[in-house]
Amino acid sequence: MALTAQQLADLMPDVTQIESNEPEIESSLHYAQLALLVACLEWLWRDRNDFFIGAN
Repeated sequence: MALTAQQLADLMPDVTQIESNEPEIESSLHYAQLALLVACLEWLWRDRNDFFIGAN
C-alpha cells in the first residue's frame, strides 16, 4: 500500500522540538576537519555506491 504525501508527513516527528547541544562550527579549522573526514570516507568507500555522507 502506497502512502500519500500527507500520510507520510503525518508520520514524521515534530522536528521543531529537537534541540542540539553541539557547538556550531566556529572556525576554518572545524570546517577543514569535516572536509577531511568526508574526503577520507569517500576515498575509503570509493568502490561503493550505497552510502551518503552529511557533515554538520
